[in-house]
Amino acid sequence: MLANPGDIYRMLSQYEDAKVMLEQAKEQFEGIGDRLGAAQCLQRLGDICSMLSQYEDAKVMLEQAKEQFEGIGDRLGAAQCLQSLGDICGALSQYEDAKVMLEQAKEQFEGVGDRLGAAQCLRILGDICRMLSQYEDAKVMLEQAKEQFEGIGHRLGAARCLQSLGDICRMLSQYEDAKVMLEQAKEQFEGVGDRLGAAQCLQILGDIYRMLSQYEDAKVMLEQAKEQFEGIGDRLGAAQCLQRLGDICSMLSQYEDAKVMLEQAKEQFEGIGDRLGAAQCLQSLGNICRMLNQYEDAKVMLEQAKEQFEGVGSRLGAAQCLQSLGDICRVLSQYEDAKVMLEQAKEQFEGVGDRLGAAQCLQRLGDICGMLSQYEDAKVMR
Repeated sequence: MLANPGDIYRMLSQYEDAKVMLEQAKEQFEGIGDRLGAAQCLQRLGDICSMLSQYEDAKVMLEQAKEQFEGIGDRLGAAQCLQSLGDICGALSQYEDAKVMLEQAKEQFEGVGDRLGAAQCLRILGDICRMLSQYEDAKVMLEQAKEQFEGIGHRLGAARCLQSLGDICRMLSQYEDAKVMLEQAKEQFEGVGDRLGAAQCLQILGDIYRMLSQYEDAKVMLEQAKEQFEGIGDRLGAAQCLQRLGDICSMLSQYEDAKVMLEQAKEQFEGIGDRLGAAQCLQSLGNICRMLNQYEDAKVMLEQAKEQFEGVGSRLGAAQCLQSLGDICRVLSQYEDAKVMLEQAKEQFEGVGDRLGAAQCLQRLGDICGMLSQYEDAKVMR
């Protein structure tokens, strides 16, 4: 019973109070020789650290808890710790380690007859495959997980699978299928009172309409999603919606509105420590300045964005900035600088498998050679 108050606080996101209570409870369980109670407290402390993104502390606690559960023969507790450790590896983009742990956890859940735990592991494994662009494997796992969740009446788990399946269809440009799945997932999230899941579906639907150039519908959905994210205190989701709304305004040549939104989104990303989001906003702002022929401002922003992309390991973002900088130099008749940048951008696009970006750079290099009367080189590049 001693851990119950801590559990209540944990559910209320009052993490620091929960940690104090769980640490006290753990000591008391250890004092009376209750190894199970102590292990459960350690497990909960690890889960709280994970929620707070304190991943190293979380890993230590969960590994210790796993050992303690194994020591007393609690296979379910050990499997739960393994699942949480897999989740942490996934959050840290350590996908291979995550897959190993989650597959082991899934087997252990199946061994003790925990269908919910096994389904959760399968869903997360599917999501990892989705992140690795292994879409066929992801679809198989997510469809199986969805069936398993439905089989035990777990509507939230089924909705999450449907959301991920819709996102995969979006990535594969299967927009009609994606829309159907995401609308169904949104309804299911609303049915179980999951406002975050519903907002995420709205956000992805907004992205789909944006890709289909249905900008008015996209704006409506993204504005609704932004309001819902703000209503539940999800600053990241709200900032992402603001960023996308700014990009839509930019596509519609509504540059002043776009600049306001992107600057606000950039500030919000910086406020929560999302360096990638901030860099993307800076890139978009630089491209707006480029479109407005404000080349010096554009160069400053794009160079800063390129550095920030490199700082977070986003090779694609850095390549896009190089391409834009090369375009600016080309427009300013600074052809040698333009060639250097576009050649570098082409190499980087090829390095990340972006054939379209590489082809665009090659086309621009051909244009430059044509302008310099280097016709043979231009013919080769085209």
